[in-house]
Amino acid sequence: MRETLTERSLAYDYDPELGWMPQPGSASTIETFRTTHYRHNSLGLRDEEFKLDAKPTIMFLGDSFVWGLDSEAEERFSDLLKPRNPDYKILAAGVSGYGTDQEYLLLQKLWPKVKPAVVVLIFCGDNDRLDNVTSHRYDHYQKPYFATQPDGTLVLRGQPVPRSQANRIPFVKLEGADSIKEKKGWGPHWTPAGQKDVADRIFAMLAENGVVAAAKKDER
Repeated sequence: MRETLTERSLAYDYDPELGWMPQPGSASTIETFRTTHYRHNSLGLRDEEFKLDAKPTIMFLGDSFVWGLDSEAEERFSDLLKPRNPDYKILAAGVSGYGTDQEYLLLQKLWPKVKPAVVVLIFCGDNDRLDNVTSHRYDHYQKPYFATQPDGTLVLRGQPVPRSQANRIPFVKLEGADSIKEKKGWGPHWTPAGQKDVADRIFAMLAENGVVAAAKKDER
């Protein structure tokens, strides 16, 4: 539980093939260098709902640079390209924290649903090389990887991906609960109404994760 959101607490689901993947239909805010909003479509991508039709698709594949960390969706380069390329659909297939190994596997998973005419890989030299040579990243998130064989060929390892400790820790956003503002050296604290709001949010998180039974309407 935390009061603000960071890149590490995005709405991810465990994925046995990829390690983690945004929850389809999830939406919230994220606080990094600035506070921005996000919404994922039914494919788990931060973009408008995708429908396969006759119009060809340009897919941008990448990590948080394509996902758009610190940017609103409409501020990203991929969205800015949409009105400049009206004859193409443009799809941002970026997942925060991915290496190019996971991006390749994501491309395989999305291919039958998207059938892109063009795929553009956005490579981050600062961390993608490190992402590609390990079976876990960041807060011990487990991931698949490719091992190089003596003859130079690549073999996929680590599938099904073990469940990460991070995948088993649910987060609930507590920011916004009613509070008493800082006064006379005391920091802000929740009011009685804020305490009830926090209790409701935590109970919902516990129920969603099967820890407690969901409350009936007459019990609320």
